[in-house]
Amino acid sequence: MDPSLIEGLPEAIEKGVVCSNYTDPQHTWEILQNFKGGNAIFTQPTTKIKCGGAPQKIAYLAADYFRKKGRSQNINLVFATPGSVIFGVPEIKATLEKVIDRYGIDFKPFHSPVKIDAKNKKVYFKKTAPKGEFTPLPKTMLWGPN
Repeated sequence: MDPSLIEGLPEAIEKGVVCSNYTDPQHTWEILQNFKGGNAIFTQPTTKIKCGGAPQKIAYLAADYFRKKGRSQNINLVFATPGSVIFGVPEIKATLEKVIDRYGIDFKPFHSPVKIDAKNKKVYFKKTAPKGEFTPLPKTMLWGPN
């Protein structure tokens, strides 16, 4: 709800480096349509967001779109979350794990976004367990709610 809580996020949104359905769904759609390959990183912060499922929903929609357009082989889909599981309810978790496998999404639990470097198109994560070190992930498209 407050982009300033993640270093560089306000600037990245302003420059169009980060997509958000909450602030500009048309921009998100345009980025998806024009994205031809590289890392597509979907994430959520440890801060409050409007809908906890939104980052996953757009990741699955994007994965399906890329597959239908024949781009899946050129795109590395990543879903990074501060949490330990994809979803807390066991029955739903089991279903979503199948979806992640079907789309080849690289699920990264314990990854909390802490910094966006818009100039170099990188997102930095703090591992929330077990050690807490910073991990940079290069990216060419990033979506995260704010």
